[in-house]
Amino acid sequence: MTNKQEDSATETTFQPYNTLELYDTTGSLSQYIVYNLFRILRPIRKKYNLTINEIVILNGMMLYNKYIGSSFSYSAILRFVGYFNDKKMRYYFGSLQEKNCIVLSDILNGAKRYKLTMKGYDAIKYMEESYDKALYVFLNSYNITI
Repeated sequence: MTNKQEDSATETTFQPYNTLELYDTTGSLSQYIVYNLFRILRPIRKKYNLTINEIVILNGMMLYNKYIGSSFSYSAILRFVGYFNDKKMRYYFGSLQEKNCIVLSDILNGAKRYKLTMKGYDAIKYMEESYDKALYVFLNSYNITI
């Protein structure tokens, strides 16, 4: 009877991972976006008095609105965004209502339906402008071409 661990070790060769190789690679667009995320969101946070979590949820609401339906329920956004637990999502829903980014539009079969206000739309539109500007400044300051 043969030892399976010894057989598999002789069949494959493993080269040690060299972390210095990482410094010679060109970054991807997604890496630049993550690096600049807080720079991108800072102007929106200041102009619309929103937290980063509120912006993430508002962005999820906008995507839901664009691709699935014009109004949304709390549970639909909770599943769609998928990042926050029930307690946190309820807090941010209330906060976005207080900040006039979303409003209750109707009640359908006992479920409250919400929609984005113009302020909510404007905040997301401003995020797109802020993204373009922050990424442009970053790429030009380090002479990066993508």
